[in-house]
Amino acid sequence: MEMDKFNGVTDSEFIEYFKIDLHSRMEIINYTYPHELLDEDGGFGEHVQRCVGLLKDYIIICHREAKAARRRQQKEALENDGASGKEMEYQKMEMAQETPEEKINRLEIERNEEMEDSAAKYRELSGEINSLIDGHREKVKIIYVDL
Repeated sequence: MEMDKFNGVTDSEFIEYFKIDLHSRMEIINYTYPHELLDEDGGFGEHVQRCVGLLKDYIIICHREAKAARRRQQKEALENDGASGKEMEYQKMEMAQETPEEKINRLEIERNEEMEDSAAKYRELSGEINSLIDGHREKVKIIYVDL
């Protein structure tokens, strides 16, 4: 069985999460400053980038929650196996013996894994996300204002 890296959140639930933010603005005001050339996609592009950023943050949160759940399960399994005494003490001693450099390296590896897993999940979703963005671009009303 494959390990759940995103706390049970399915691809369709990630897409629904994105759609809520994407469709939250059906009217966008695009301001153009006096010394700026008109950027027809500026306001819409900013909205999309904000929605994508929110989705990426949510993916990372789900990844962290899944990791925390796995740790709780491992701890409970050790306690339930009757290994609570010696094995848990051994694990605590191992963690206590971890040098600051080892801890920094371990945390860096974990952070890199988190970022890689989260980026891979976003890439899996990107085809559908791009399709949603294109469809929303046709429905949203953009008001251009020259300052």
